[in-house]
Amino acid sequence: MKQLLIVAFSLTALMLFVLAGCGKPESGSSHGGQSIRLEAEHVTSITVKKAGGQPAEVTDTEARSRFVQALHAAAYDRGKLDITAPDYVAVVKLDTGTELSFSFWIEKAEYTGLLQQSGRDGHFRLPDSARSDLLKLFQEAAMGN
Repeated sequence: MKQLLIVAFSLTALMLFVLAGCGKPESGSSHGGQSIRLEAEHVTSITVKKAGGQPAEVTDTEARSRFVQALHAAAYDRGKLDITAPDYVAVVKLDTGTELSFSFWIEKAEYTGLLQQSGRDGHFRLPDSARSDLLKLFQEAAMGN
């Protein structure tokens, strides 16, 4: 009887251990621990360049905030991109002097809603609302120059 209890206890402990390992990791982020860490109040400017076009500056505080919100909505995907050149490239200047570079595929239907941060593995998928907002923001910036 004692051996049966020991075996039952051992199996229960093993099952709990296995089930705990199968759970979703708690990372504090809905993107598996991978997110774009950027705060609008630290962004001093954003330079956007459409493929084949002239660079345009985004300096308006509200526009910078929209840009950061759109990036925060993106979901991380660790796969590597092997597609055409990006529709837009944006260089974000921070108040620390740091520059971050992002590539966007937001126009063409085939690859729409993708972004990649330079120097990071994987890419991010933008929800339709964030993709639309970024496209509008980039087009507004281009018209302002």
